[in-house]
This record gives sequence, C-alpha cells and structure tokens, in this order.
Amino acid sequence: MKRSVAVAALLILAAAIPAAAQTPIKKGQPAFTVALSKTEVYSVDEYKANIARIEKALMAQATPNLSAADREKAKLEAMAAVKPKLLDALISSMLFKQYCEREGITVPEADINNYITRLKAQVGAQSQSDEALELALTASQGLVIDLRGFVRQRLLLRKYIQAKKAEELKAIKAPSSEEILKAYEQMKPNLLVPETARLSLVFIDFKGKSEDERKKATEVMKGLSLKIKEDKAYFDKLLLESFDPKAGYMARSSYVVANVKTAQSPHDPKFIDAVFKLKVGEISGVLENIDGLQIVRLNELSPTKQLALYDPVPGEANMSVQDLLVQQLVAMAQESFAAKVQTDTLEKLRGEATVTIMKDNLRGLVGDAELDGIAARFAKTKKK
Repeated sequence: MKRSVAVAALLILAAAIPAAAQTPIKKGQPAFTVALSKTEVYSVDEYKANIARIEKALMAQATPNLSAADREKAKLEAMAAVKPKLLDALISSMLFKQYCEREGITVPEADINNYITRLKAQVGAQSQSDEALELALTASQGLVIDLRGFVRQRLLLRKYIQAKKAEELKAIKAPSSEEILKAYEQMKPNLLVPETARLSLVFIDFKGKSEDERKKATEVMKGLSLKIKEDKAYFDKLLLESFDPKAGYMARSSYVVANVKTAQSPHDPKFIDAVFKLKVGEISGVLENIDGLQIVRLNELSPTKQLALYDPVPGEANMSVQDLLVQQLVAMAQESFAAKVQTDTLEKLRGEATVTIMKDNLRGLVGDAELDGIAARFAKTKKK
C-alpha cells in the first residue's frame, strides 16, 4: 500500500534534519550564509532544486486515485510543512560540515561512492541511478534526501563520534533481558512465518511471447498433462528432461512458495490459490495465470509458525531471532546516541557561528513566521 502525501511529509520532516544537499549550484541570490571556519553561501537556486526533488518524490508516492486538484492541494499542504524543516536542516548540515573541516574530519568522495554502492547492493538496486535510489528509499522509508549529501553527513557524524566520542560510544550497554523480551513481544506480528508449500513444477513463461506462441504453449502443456494423468511417473521424467533445450518447457524440481497474496508477492493470487488447494503428492492440471502455464506437484506443506527467540531468522541459519533483536536494539541505542551528539554539538556551534538568513530572498518560499523562527533558533545562543 502506498503512503499518502500527508504521511510521506511527516516522514520527510524526521529524515530531512540530518541530511544536507550537496547540489553543485552556486548562482543566483543567497538564501543564507554560514560562517564558522569560513563563510559559505547557499543559494536560493540550490534551495529550490531541493524543493523540486522533494516534490517529485512526494508526488511519486501520492495516492493514484486523487484528482489533479486534490493532488495539487495535498502537495501544497505537505510542502508548506517541509520547506522550513528543509531550510533548518540545510543550515545545520553546513554548520556541522564546517565544524568537522575545522577539526580535520573529512570524508573522501571515494568513501561516499563506496557507501552508495553498498547501499544499492543491500536493496538490490545495483544498476539504478542515484536519483532512482533516492525514490526507492523514499518509497520504503519515507527518506527524501539528496543521496550524496545524506551519505556525506552520516559518514562525517560517524567519523566525528569515532574521533571525539569513542569512549562514550563504547559505554553504551548491551540490552537487558527485559528489553529483549519487550522487543520480541512488539515484533511478534512480524515474526510469523506463513504457510509454505514446497513444489516441483513444469512451466512455460508467457513473458515476451506472441499470441500464436501462447496458443502453441497451451497445446504443449495440455499434452504433457494428459501423459501425466496416464502415468504419474512421467512427471519426474519431465523434470529430468527439462535440461534439454529442445524440451519446449522449463522445470524446477524444488521450489518454495508462501501462502501470501499481497502487492509484494511474486506470484499471481490465482497460482497461490491453486497450489494450496492441492494435497501432498497431488499433481495439478494445467494452471493458467498472469505468470504463464504451470503443472505443479505439491511435495511438502509447512504450517504457519510463530518464531520463538531461539529460532533461526529465515534465510539466516546462523542467526537466531534473539541475535537479530539484540543487533537492532544496539543499533537503535547507537542511533539515539549519534542524534544526541549531533544535537548537542549544533547547540554549541550556534554560539560560535554567524548564520545570516536572507529573508527577503526567501519570501514566497517560506512563511515569514517560519523564517523568523529559524533565524531566532540560530541566533538564540549567539555569544555577545
């Protein structure tokens, strides 16, 4: 199910704060300047470019059945909330980046490239552009960012903590047994392994086939099905002979299917329904669905299972549910520590830096009250 524009906007507000755009646009009127170790100017054009990026990602997630008028209204409402948060985040990011540079903490471009490559590999998007990955992250996490800016900021914060807060980081305690049990109870709905069927199947994929080719495939599969009805052992013969390029069909001797029918499921619901109506050992007739044609034998049926703490994580034989929960709790504690470090550091830096917001140049993009509030926030601890 896609997130609505309003929900996506709320996620952006949370995600925008630690990320800075690194869009290489240095022209037009200044939006703000930050002076700590040096004076840097961020232009209105850069700010507008980031607004456009966020709008694009927001509308990609918008409910598709909205009318054009409703989509525009939802976009305007969402962006009215996002724009001041984005401005605040950009100023904070530039300020933190200057501080790190002053302290000799930098992130080489190669490190950023490597991080993005690993991130793409984790989400199976190795061939995608950075922009496509941004949209993919937005769809899955509500993360609307300039990818390189986001990665740079995360790596800077990581290096800063390693250099300045390493002992405090080490002092973070491992989760207690009570915390692990509480996390387990909260995660129980997500630790339910659905009913699964282990199959053998003979199939012909319809993808890329013409109407005539589909008709011919249908006749082939009907002929195979008749032979199987006459002699069930013929099914195993088909599995063995499927390696012959002249077979005219494909086969899988062992294939596991979950009894799940969602938008993310890789199978047509018609196929799922047909599979789970079979009895163990039974061979179906010719199944026809959006994937093509199949003849299926149900080899084994595994019931729905609630994973216990000691059970292995599906796909990770050497990691138990408890191990996973401990990793997640430690990661959450580290993220919380990192966020506090950044907040405390920025609070200190606001007393050292000179931040000037060009209100006249930003009018019409951000409301006057929001501009005044941001200006006050970056001036409130300014040393006299």
